[in-house]
Amino acid sequence: MNAEQIMKSILLDTKKDGIQQVFFVGCGGSLAGLYPAWYLLSREAKTLRAAYYNSSEFLQATPAACGPSSLVICCSLMDTPETVEACRRARALNAQVIALVGSDNSQMVQIAPYSICYRNFDARKRDTNASETKLAWALRLAFELLWQKEGYAAYPQAMEGFEMLNDIVLAGLRYSDRRAPIFAQKAENETMIYVMGSGANNGAMYASSICNLLECMWTDSIAVNTGEYFHGPFETTDQNLAVMLMVGTGRTRALDERALRFLNRYCDNLTVIDSKTFGIDRIAPSVREYFDPLVFMPVMDIYNTALARLRGHCEQDRRYMHKVAY
Repeated sequence: MNAEQIMKSILLDTKKDGIQQVFFVGCGGSLAGLYPAWYLLSREAKTLRAAYYNSSEFLQATPAACGPSSLVICCSLMDTPETVEACRRARALNAQVIALVGSDNSQMVQIAPYSICYRNFDARKRDTNASETKLAWALRLAFELLWQKEGYAAYPQAMEGFEMLNDIVLAGLRYSDRRAPIFAQKAENETMIYVMGSGANNGAMYASSICNLLECMWTDSIAVNTGEYFHGPFETTDQNLAVMLMVGTGRTRALDERALRFLNRYCDNLTVIDSKTFGIDRIAPSVREYFDPLVFMPVMDIYNTALARLRGHCEQDRRYMHKVAY
């Protein structure tokens, strides 16, 4: 079943009470991949309430509202135990559940009534369509829910956006192929790198910090929302601080531009990644900001790979993950 069919089936099954809450559940990069969909519903939905949970928190502090009128979207590439159990908990509470999985053999396929097998976009090989990633599937499901439940007016523009997405991502990667080595040269010896952004890009910003830099590069990093930057974090800024600033195209672009003006004055080790340079303005303004992170995520991978190559570090190396008990 595709996203349209899945949502139609769910709304038919729940026609008495309807879907009233949507919970997005995952860990690490899988959770970050759900952020654009959550952001869309939290900004555009008029009758739905959306929440965003780490799988362990969902298990240990399960929201009281989760039940027959809820839709829970769980995401995991390799059956993260906490996410599998969160999926099981949601089913036990009679919630509708969609599992976004990395394999048809996932345990969650057996637990959830609906499942979609997504594909990770490899920014190096570029042999996967960007509309098949977890970010794209989750966002498409959110658009479908808005359309089928509330008659979301910008739905046609959103569907057009998915048609354009892969070309825009590839353009962003080609642009970044030239710029990422410059970042790598500046950041080669840095032990701390800030990643900044706002709005729909908070998830991509967070993933770039905790997945790309902390997990893959063993480099200390912090994700800072540009709106929050001036309420504490900017006090650590000096000429030598390494900063990656994601400038989006949406309504919160003003926050990013404010941070950019300040950083241009006080920081000499700044890398600006502006989604306008990727040609995303082809997508209608009414939905464009929700597609920003679907481009940023693979683009940030290019920057990480450039840094790894210069440092002679393998991005697949781990000290603890899947190696020790935790």
